[in-house]
Amino acid sequence: MDLPKITKFSQVDIDSPTSLVAVAGFEDRARAIFEEFSRRDDASLISSATSIQYEPFNSRNNINALKKGLSSLGISDDSTQSMVFDRHDPNSFESDFSDFLDSISENHVILDVSGMSKLLIIISLQILAEKDFSVTIYYAEADKYHPREDEYTKKLQSSEDSDRTPAFLTNGIYDIVTTRGLSSALGSDQSMVVVAFPTFNHQELMALTSELSPAQLVSIQGSPRMEKNQWRKESIRELNEGVESHIQVDWRETSTFNYRQTVEVLNHVYEDYSDKYRIVLAPTGSKLQTVGCHLFKYQHPDIQVVYPVTREFSETYSEGWDNTWGIVFESLDDAIITENEKYQQKISNLRSKIDEMNDTMDSV
Repeated sequence: MDLPKITKFSQVDIDSPTSLVAVAGFEDRARAIFEEFSRRDDASLISSATSIQYEPFNSRNNINALKKGLSSLGISDDSTQSMVFDRHDPNSFESDFSDFLDSISENHVILDVSGMSKLLIIISLQILAEKDFSVTIYYAEADKYHPREDEYTKKLQSSEDSDRTPAFLTNGIYDIVTTRGLSSALGSDQSMVVVAFPTFNHQELMALTSELSPAQLVSIQGSPRMEKNQWRKESIRELNEGVESHIQVDWRETSTFNYRQTVEVLNHVYEDYSDKYRIVLAPTGSKLQTVGCHLFKYQHPDIQVVYPVTREFSETYSEGWDNTWGIVFESLDDAIITENEKYQQKISNLRSKIDEMNDTMDSV
């Protein structure tokens, strides 16, 4: 079985009792799923939910909108489990979310990643895969992403210190965190390569390289789906090129939207580096790239996942929402196992070809 395609959510059928996992986010698109289901006949199949609130508390995270949205689906307080995701200390969420999944009768979960942090996405998917749930990922694209091109240019030009690169969307790094479930199965005696995705906050890559002291950085640029957003790719590259003065950088590229391409690119990185290096992955890219990061991590338990937690978020992050998408995993665990078997077969075939070439050369 191939990894499932991304489809318009309007084409996704919900045909069994379902539990919804949603978060109180500060982006408008965190509310998209409730408007979506207000127009659907299968909304009644959502019979339980977990509502996630972020800590440290941020008044912009719209808790009331989440409560109102769940109520609009007819989900009672008794059928809703509230829990906290502490960005500074995410370990406790693993056990809380695991306990919630053990308590529900539904075998199908809708995970709304639209308003989720990347760290929350990868932790949630890791636990859902371990529990072998049927999972539908719901994703609402923002209508407008900040910074706009004119905002970006203006801030660069108005920077008081020409030698100091400004940060956008987020600012500062609180700490680099991980969880027990995202830890590596291997020790730390090997040299390290850090794999990360550059963003408008160049401080993330700088923090990863300065705190972890890797021998190599693999920086995977994101290529936006929409032509109008293509300028962002080169601008992000420009903001992050300063890291090259501190460490050797291997630049790669993948789609911000096509999560399957992200898995493919990460597997190429694994092929190139895993024999000599311990790989540490920081899923700092887009939300759908983070879905790909989860699948890659689950395929390769020797991968360590870390995340640079930022101190501040911009007042303007994104606006509204446009298209809504779904990825349906009938069995998340089976999909990953099958994909890993295909990957291992590909590696085996490649090694066989290399052996054949070596045998041919030896016989000459």
